[in-house]
Amino acid sequence: MATRIFLLMMTASLCSACGGEALSQVSSPSTGPETLRPGSYWLHLRGPGISLDPAIPVCENPLIAGGAAVTTTVTLTTERSGWVARSAQATVGDLLVAFSEARSNIAVLSLTGSIGGTAVDMQYNDRDVASGVSIVIRGTGGGPAELSGESGRGSGIATGVVTGEITFTDAAGRVSTCATILWDLISFS
Repeated sequence: MATRIFLLMMTASLCSACGGEALSQVSSPSTGPETLRPGSYWLHLRGPGISLDPAIPVCENPLIAGGAAVTTTVTLTTERSGWVARSAQATVGDLLVAFSEARSNIAVLSLTGSIGGTAVDMQYNDRDVASGVSIVIRGTGGGPAELSGESGRGSGIATGVVTGEITFTDAAGRVSTCATILWDLISFS
């Protein structure tokens, strides 16, 4: 846990310059300036090709063309009793992410929620090219997948894991399936 908090804080310093049922289960987000803010975010979804953590198993066939990874844009808002992120454009997917603060301490907010839908990888910066990889995320019993994570106060970043039935498909139709993937939500600003 200490390593995760350290990595989250290091990432924050470097980066500073799904359905209705899930929404009804989330608690009210913190309203202070230390939390995530509504706006545009990059959502990175990555299936591990290597893992030393038994809680995060390696994806089946993670070496599809472009890798088991999708980066997309989402718009984060506060709705009902939590944060909600939706695909920024219908052409890049229909992801719905709903989460809330599970608990917190002085430095870190623990997050819990759900995610479901589809997304297509898009260009993240001038050096990257969209890979053509798409993702489908759903829960193991249908509905949305489970999401958990953390956000450093004032960081504009959240990170964690998604557990469910996750499928990455490359442009040639090759498939990588994962039970658990990693996610990062990073503010545009």
